[in-house]
Amino acid sequence: MIESGSTRKYILYALGEIALVVIGILIALQINNWNNNQINKKEEKEILTAFKSTIHNDLKGLKNILKNVDSAVNRTKMLQELISSKQTDNVPDSLYGGPMGMHYFEMNTATFEALKSRSFNLISNKSIRAEIIKIYDTHYKRIEQIKEIDSGTTLTLFRPYYLENFSDIRIWTSALPNDESKVLSD
Repeated sequence: MIESGSTRKYILYALGEIALVVIGILIALQINNWNNNQINKKEEKEILTAFKSTIHNDLKGLKNILKNVDSAVNRTKMLQELISSKQTDNVPDSLYGGPMGMHYFEMNTATFEALKSRSFNLISNKSIRAEIIKIYDTHYKRIEQIKEIDSGTTLTLFRPYYLENFSDIRIWTSALPNDESKVLSD
């Protein structure tokens, strides 16, 4: 074979076959990488859309709570003004019931937890990734702390006082003092 030169042909043919196989594998890997990138981009878009919806809904819930808190603060201020000006005849029941109530709100962290288990690197934009982490690891944790303080204050301070000194209690709405002069002097 060596004298006839056919070995050289076989070696060149084998090298050609190897080169074709390697090129085919490289093309297949490129196609696979492209498909994976497309899948990741689709997942990123879906998770960012879910974050947008979740954060929007949480913000609406927090705005409702803030509205209740503002209303309670305004009613409390009105009651304080009436007491300090000694105009306590016929104080509306709504001023007494305004501050009584807890602010129950559960923030939706499911999308964040799903991203955490998948990988934060799914979000390709580093600044968006950092802001999402900041919202959930900082802001949402502060809201949880405020909620715990509010619950503790309501359960240990307001609730016992109201149960002892009021009847017909309608949370956030009204409360009827058992002894109005005693309540007003408190």
